[in-house]
Amino acid sequence: MPKPAPPSTPRGAAHTPTPHSAAHKAVPAAPVAKPQPTAKKRTYTVKQGDTLAAIAGRELGNEARWRELYAMNRGVIGANPELVPPGAVLTLPS
Repeated sequence: MPKPAPPSTPRGAAHTPTPHSAAHKAVPAAPVAKPQPTAKKRTYTVKQGDTLAAIAGRELGNEARWRELYAMNRGVIGANPELVPPGAVLTLPS
C-alpha cells in the first residue's frame, strides 16, 4: 500500500490565499476613496500699470496681502515684486 503524499505546506506554516480560495474571498476589498472635487482656482490677468498691492486690494480686499499674492506667483512674476509683467496670469489665494 502506498504512503500518502506529504502535505504541500508544512504544518503550522502560513497559508497564502489564492484568488480562488475561500480565505481570499472572505477578505473584504479595501474601500476605494472617491476623488474629491477640485476647487476652481481664481486667477487674475495683470493689466498695464497694475501693482501687487492694487491687485490684492481689488481682488482680495486687503492691499497688505500683496506678499501672499507674490509668494504664490513668484515663478510668474520673477525676483522683483515691483515689476509685474502685463499679461501675466496670477493665481489668487483663497
